[in-house]
Amino acid sequence: MKDRIECIASHIVFTLKYSRYDYQRIKRINPKGYVATTLPYFDDKEEDAIIEELCNVAGELKLELIAFNFCGDHVHCIVCSERESLSKMMLLWKGKTSYNYNRRINLSSKGSSARIKSTYPQGLWAKSFYQKVLRNETELCNAINYVVTNRKKHGLKPLSQKSSQLIRNATRHNEKI
Repeated sequence: MKDRIECIASHIVFTLKYSRYDYQRIKRINPKGYVATTLPYFDDKEEDAIIEELCNVAGELKLELIAFNFCGDHVHCIVCSERESLSKMMLLWKGKTSYNYNRRINLSSKGSSARIKSTYPQGLWAKSFYQKVLRNETELCNAINYVVTNRKKHGLKPLSQKSSQLIRNATRHNEKI
């Protein structure tokens, strides 16, 4: 891990463009409780593909992921970075992931990707992201637990074995921080 003075751990959340959370943000409505799912929402095959892209791009960018989870229409992660570089890093991570994913699905001619093609002509992710700086070990441990268990909170089935392995390889929440 980087020197503690340089590294700031943050809980990051970002959503699919036009998701229920993005719509509420645009309309300035604060989400209350559990909101019924709306399109866009990834199916199993699409979910595996986007998780693979998120993990690959994080590796390319040398993004220090402590924990990571994908929940159908949004991503939760704990990122360790320098304060000044986080916005740029998130822009690169989301942008490159979107580009790679759109290239991947445009090359495929079958399956549910046709729905995604028309849904995401200008990008995959909403512009903004949520960040909460984690100030101590207790907040960090609580945030890791929250991220790791978030799919269950949303009533989603566990990730595929492939996606689970990709996330294990891309993160280090089992290491001593």
